[in-house]
Amino acid sequence: MTETQSTTTLRPLEVQELLEQFILNKKTVMITGTPGSGKTCIVSQTAENLGYDLVISHPAIQSPTDYRGMPVYAAQQDRAKFMPYEALERLVTTNKPTIFFLDDFGQSLPSVQAAIQNLLSSRQIGDHKISDKVVFVIATNDRKQGANVSGVLSTIKSRCASIINLETDAQHWLHWATQNGITPEVTGFIRLRPELLSQFTVSNELVNFPCPRTVENLSDILKMKFSSNIIKVAAIAGAVGEAFCLEFTSFLTVFNNIVSPDYILTNPETAEIPDNPSVIFAVTSALAYRANKSNLQAIMTYGDRFSSDMVDYVVKMIEKDTMSRHPELKETSEYLSWVVKYQEHL
Repeated sequence: MTETQSTTTLRPLEVQELLEQFILNKKTVMITGTPGSGKTCIVSQTAENLGYDLVISHPAIQSPTDYRGMPVYAAQQDRAKFMPYEALERLVTTNKPTIFFLDDFGQSLPSVQAAIQNLLSSRQIGDHKISDKVVFVIATNDRKQGANVSGVLSTIKSRCASIINLETDAQHWLHWATQNGITPEVTGFIRLRPELLSQFTVSNELVNFPCPRTVENLSDILKMKFSSNIIKVAAIAGAVGEAFCLEFTSFLTVFNNIVSPDYILTNPETAEIPDNPSVIFAVTSALAYRANKSNLQAIMTYGDRFSSDMVDYVVKMIEKDTMSRHPELKETSEYLSWVVKYQEHL
């Protein structure tokens, strides 16, 4: 953490580790953070890692009765009973470890929060007990972030074992990006300009801003086919804002004119070695994206040829990007020999 960072603020991989421990110990936790910072993604990834079912609820668009159940007349008992329905029925009947994720919680009405408070305290829906396999996770933006958050009841906050703020971190995001199909153009640019990954500002204008969510959308846009560059640039600007778009499209011009990665992989001992930082980031990101067991030696051979002042970056690129995408390559003889050679840089 930086000196100015709050003691309750963690980066994405740290939040994921904390979340896993709270879930395994059946403790409710609340995650706060700016819009698009990756809260939902982290919860989903954690559920997948732990092998838990994930039930997502959006209190902002629901009513108190959604969390109390539907009143049904029980003739045999001559009284009305509240019966859970939709997602809440799974909380009662499940026999599998399950995360009940309350997303965008702070946008919900106080009456809805009060109904949810009963779930957290009594772990009961009407007359029906919630399965002991279920653990609660809450995510919300802050009131000052312009996300229509009115606040969170103190009784809800006190029922959370911890409240943690998620801080965007480019290196943590790149670790995720290399494992989730984000294009090399985007990872190369963020590695070059990490400070641009999160540029959240409160605004009523109908424009987007750079954040992990919108940068992921940018990667998806690059995979689309457009009839003209004008349309493509407009789509990019609409995804991440004009300032980010201007810098990214300049980088994209560099990326599209680098020596073919396929040529480098077939001619690692003679292919041109760039000296422009933007080109180096573009080339190495493109190679890391294509890495596999058959071309790993070629990538390392090419990396060996970089100047001494750039070798530290190239080595770390291979370690972070290539090995994050293909951890099985760590078992190869090529990788083990390479680690011995460059151990002081790792």
